[in-house]
Amino acid sequence: MNLIELPALSADSALGFLAAVGTLRLVAEEFGDDSARLGWPDGPYCGAVLSCARFSSVDELVTAITELVAVMKSANQLIPGVDGFPPRGEGDSADPTSRLSIADGRGLVASARSREPLSRWLTGIVGVVPPLVFNTGEVGPLEKSRFLKAGPGTVWVPRTLAGILGVVDGIGISEAFTGWRRRDGFLGAYLDDRADVEVATGQEHRAPPKRGVPGATLLAIMALPCFPVRSPGPFSAETVGWAATKAAPKGFSWPVWPAAMSIPSVEALLDHPAVASFGRHEPTARSVDLAGLGLSAMFRTLRIAAGNNDAALMSARLVWSAG
Repeated sequence: MNLIELPALSADSALGFLAAVGTLRLVAEEFGDDSARLGWPDGPYCGAVLSCARFSSVDELVTAITELVAVMKSANQLIPGVDGFPPRGEGDSADPTSRLSIADGRGLVASARSREPLSRWLTGIVGVVPPLVFNTGEVGPLEKSRFLKAGPGTVWVPRTLAGILGVVDGIGISEAFTGWRRRDGFLGAYLDDRADVEVATGQEHRAPPKRGVPGATLLAIMALPCFPVRSPGPFSAETVGWAATKAAPKGFSWPVWPAAMSIPSVEALLDHPAVASFGRHEPTARSVDLAGLGLSAMFRTLRIAAGNNDAALMSARLVWSAG
C-alpha cells in the first residue's frame, strides 16, 4: 500500500474535509481501487493521508483526475460517467433541478436501476423521496441536497457544476492537494467560507470579489454521493450531515478520524446515530460514544444568512475534541 500525504486537505474547514472525502471516493469508485483508505493521523489541522494501491504519488493522482475531467468535458457530462443528469434546462428560468417532481423522481429511479453511475449519484444531488406538502396543500418539488441549496436569485445546479469544470485544470487540482491558491472571480459553489472577500472600505455598495479554490471545490462535489438526501418521515427530507434544529436549522457537522478508513466505513460513520445526534444537540454525554468510534474531533458550520437567501458556509467551529 502507498501512503500519499495531502497537506492542503485539513479537516478544520468544510471545503477541506469534503475535498478529502471526495478524493477517497474518486480513488475507490471512479478509479476502482477498493483498497483506498483515508484519515487524519496527525490531527484535524494537518493534511489528510490517502492509502491506496493504484497511485504512489500526488502527481499520479493529479494526472488521473485531470484525465477524468477531460473525459467529462468531451462527453458533455457534469458528473463522471452520467449523461443527461442533472438536467441543464434552458433560458433564464428556474433551476431545473429545483423543479423535479415526484413523477420525475420515479423516472430517474427506474433509469438508475440499469445505470450504476446514476444510481450512485442520484440522491447526492436530489432526494428521490416524498416531496414536501405546503400549507396550501400543494405538493412541492423534490428536495435538492443541502450542499446545493444556496445563493441569491436564480442559481442553477447544472450551471454551478459546469462553472467548476470550466475553470479547473491540472494545476488547480494539484494545488488542491498541496497548497491552495485562490482564483479571482470563482465563488467556490458556496462551500468555501473564504471565497467571499470582505469589501474594502468605501466599497460597501459593491459586490465583494470572489476568490475560491476550483480544484478543491471539484473534489468536494465528488463527495456528494456520500451524503445522500433521504426521507426521515412522511413528506420530509434531510441531507446526511445536516442537523436541523431551531437554533441552527442549516448546520453541517462532520467527524474527523485518525485511522485510515474505506468509503463504506466513512459513510457508516457519517450517518452513525452518535455523530448525527451530536450534530443536533451537542451533549457532553455523547463524548464517550464519539471517542469509542475512534474520532479525534467534530466540527460544525452554518450557512450565512443573506436576506431571503443562503450564502456561503461560515468558518468551522470545533465542537468536540478527543483531547
